[in-house]
This record gives sequence, C-alpha cells and structure tokens, in this order.
Amino acid sequence: MKNLRLLPDLHRQQKIVRLDFAFDRELIALVKSQKRARWSQTQQSWYFPAKEFQLDVFYQTFEDSVLIDYSQLKKHSPVNHIIKKKIIPYEPKSIPRLSSLYREQLVLKRYSKIQ
Repeated sequence: MKNLRLLPDLHRQQKIVRLDFAFDRELIALVKSQKRARWSQTQQSWYFPAKEFQLDVFYQTFEDSVLIDYSQLKKHSPVNHIIKKKIIPYEPKSIPRLSSLYREQLVLKRYSKIQ
C-alpha cells in the first residue's frame, strides 16, 4: 500500500498542508482531481491552502488506495517556526559640539557650512 504524509508548512507566508509521498502517477492523478490542490515548484510537492483543507473529505477520498499519516498536522503549527524580526527605527543621536579648529578645517575644505 502507498504511503502519504500530510505536513503543516508555509508557502509564500501562508499556511499550507503539504503532501509528502513517493512519485506515483496514479496518486498524482488522484491529487490533481481534488479541488484546491496545487503544485509548488519551489518545494517540489503538492499542497493545499490550510484554510481550505478539510481532512475528513481528503481522508474519505484517499482511504481505499493510500495509507495516510496525518499525525504531524496535530503536533504543531508552522507559524511557530517563523521568526519575526522587530524593526527598530533609526534615531540619530545628538552630535557633540565640534572644536573650533576642526570646524574651521571642515569649512576650508568645503565639507561643512558654519552652524
């Protein structure tokens, strides 16, 4: 009997349910017949958007021909693996007063105007 694993994953910052199975033309034809099934070229696998995925409908369709492992769907959510970077805005610090000699040198070289 053929094996198929359902894995939670992310694709283009959206939650998906990825199908992991060995290459089999009959199984691919079954997956293609499902609504909302899509192929990801970057992940090299078939997937369903998580919002539109219904496990019971999927299971009823494939239960006769495939052994389905959906244990990973219950364990964790792919959102836990995303590290969101906190963007800190740049705040310039106050510039200390320049010494008069250094300021004159900058003005002479035309690097700065007198303030």
